[in-house]
Amino acid sequence: MATIHVLDETTINKIAAGEVVERPASVIKELIENSIDASSTNIEIEIGDGGVAYMRITDNGIGMTEEDARLAILRHATSKIQQVEDLFDIASLGFRGEALASIASVSHFSLTTRKADSDLGTRITVDGGTFTDCIPYGAAPGTTIEIRDLFYNTPARRKFLKTERTESSKIQDIVGKLALSNPHISFKLIVDDRVAIITPGNGNIGDTVAALYGYKTKDDIFTVAYESDSIYIDGVVSKPTLLKSTRIWQTIIVNNRVISDKTIMKAIDNAYHALLPKNGHPLVVLNITVPAGMVDINVHPRKSEVKFSDDKIIFKAVYHGILNALNNPLHERYERESSSYINGTINNGADFHNNETNSNDVNTNSNATVTNSSSYGSLSHHGKSTYDSYRTPSVVQDEIQSAEHIATAVDYDKVFGGRRTKGYEVMRGETTQ
Repeated sequence: MATIHVLDETTINKIAAGEVVERPASVIKELIENSIDASSTNIEIEIGDGGVAYMRITDNGIGMTEEDARLAILRHATSKIQQVEDLFDIASLGFRGEALASIASVSHFSLTTRKADSDLGTRITVDGGTFTDCIPYGAAPGTTIEIRDLFYNTPARRKFLKTERTESSKIQDIVGKLALSNPHISFKLIVDDRVAIITPGNGNIGDTVAALYGYKTKDDIFTVAYESDSIYIDGVVSKPTLLKSTRIWQTIIVNNRVISDKTIMKAIDNAYHALLPKNGHPLVVLNITVPAGMVDINVHPRKSEVKFSDDKIIFKAVYHGILNALNNPLHERYERESSSYINGTINNGADFHNNETNSNDVNTNSNATVTNSSSYGSLSHHGKSTYDSYRTPSVVQDEIQSAEHIATAVDYDKVFGGRRTKGYEVMRGETTQ
């Protein structure tokens, strides 16, 4: 009798579920990514008991026909790729075709879907990996997936889950990060009949950050816009005073995919350098776009990590992108303030500008207007600032105001131990207040 056995399909799916479905938050992530790939503009998520008892994801995407719905719950059935070469040019979030089959194998699963041009939709139910029913069903265009009793047939997995509060927190975290990576999509998360997250979906990353982390944060963030070596970086970073004790407010997005990467985290830390206390982490949302051939996204079962062909280029781009964001608001602010002083009364303005122009790498592709330091006393700012929080009131042109400005700079250095960092000078106006 052979000692090698070919596993049955149910066992295979449960093993695969162990790779894809770590906890309820993993399920939410996979299903939301499918909704995003379906061109949805509104996604609603509802959970009960930390997602273990109940999860529902509803979108207004393109939906599926009955034939496609039947195929979608099969393992390794996907519309995203057709051949192995497609793995090197993936533009979608999901592509392996494992999520639905894996989730359905460890839960009571139902899928309801309808295309906009169809009169009726389709409802499919699967219990523990066993197909049970497929019927015509009245539904709005889009797709709704419901999961009940996650891990009911794998109690060993279920007992390793954390408390209901912890699991709910994990889900809120992943929904928030996916909302940040897709500000053009409106997200709504309902936790135990209470709305926990709602985002506008207007495409404005600042509005999405404000909706998730509080509207006061909008006054404490700078816009990132950087391009180098075919790498495009946009997003927001916060003042060095807006900190959390963990990296929970840091979201890294590569080609629209939320990931975790040590190289990028190190670049963030280095860009802020001495501005932060030892255990402080600023709010950072970086959307990094790189050529598809430069990154391998197929290195992790849950697609939470990627591999770059050249980490150094990514490190350099992130570092300079953040540094530019911290410095550019100062450029605009300092020019507006300095124009109020005739012939450059404040001498340290020219010194600072000289320091700024020496940083050639930092200012590469910068949107800030760089001018010659010899004419710094008669600077005028052209164009509207993108940093609304740094529109300063008109400065009274008298000697008292000028002296107060200088004194504030000196006192500020005393408070912060004499650390003079270009980006930190942005804060001086608020110190006065």
